[in-house]
Amino acid sequence: MAATKTVTDKVETKAKTTARKTATKKATMKVSTTLQFAGKSISDEDLVKMAKEVWKSELKKKVAELSSLELYVKPEENTVYCVFNGDITGSYQL
Repeated sequence: MAATKTVTDKVETKAKTTARKTATKKATMKVSTTLQFAGKSISDEDLVKMAKEVWKSELKKKVAELSSLELYVKPEENTVYCVFNGDITGSYQL
């Protein structure tokens, strides 16, 4: 009886490990976004780099202190509004 339980435990453990690996692979999907307007083309990576510059230069913070970033792009205003760490705001021109 003990041998059967051990085999069952190993099979269940392997199934759980496989499920976690599959979930991890799905979670690491690469996404790239490019905003095009008024003859300009700006990638999502560029938007994040510019926001980090605002964080460092205007707000005088260290990049290591940045834990979350929300960007709101308003092409009609030529502006990106930022929310750093859920409560600190800033903006920059495109």
